[in-house]
Amino acid sequence: NNLVALGVGELFVAGLAGDDGEGYELRRALSALPGVRLDWFLQSAERNTFTYTKPLELEPGKPPRELSRLDLKNWSPMPAALEERLKAAVRSLAGQTDAFVLLEQVDAAETGVLTRGLLAEIGAVARAHPELLVIADSRRGLAHVPVGVVEGRALRREHDAEPGAAVFHRHQLARQELEDEPA
Repeated sequence: NNLVALGVGELFVAGLAGDDGEGYELRRALSALPGVRLDWFLQSAERNTFTYTKPLELEPGKPPRELSRLDLKNWSPMPAALEERLKAAVRSLAGQTDAFVLLEQVDAAETGVLTRGLLAEIGAVARAHPELLVIADSRRGLAHVPVGVVEGRALRREHDAEPGAAVFHRHQLARQELEDEPA
């Protein structure tokens, strides 16, 4: 939604949803957005669609009160066949896009889309395409992502910075880190 609202051109969604109601709703919502391509958005009965839910308690005359979060997630590692299909997406999209935006909300390693294998593939693609900006935001931090990936929160513009200044600086930083990485 945010990238569409910003007017970013074509968006290729490479990811995974379960073959469940949440996955159906996610695919339907994404397909309704202008410029969003779902060629590499996989659905599988082997996975649940990660769902992050915050119920609200509503009482007349009072502001809503947030209750404890309810998550629907996977507890087993990503199946190898699905990981290979996502790696193929990364290789295919590298020459077609200006940037990869990696988002991870799971807190248990290897249970979400950004597995060690997929991150290694993204790192290799980023080294082969130094002009490709790779931005990541992970609930687990960024210690597990390849060198040269920029933390998404770092791109949020400070209210006193000029528009675009932080993005340009961080993009140059990411490119420099890739150039400095040993072969």
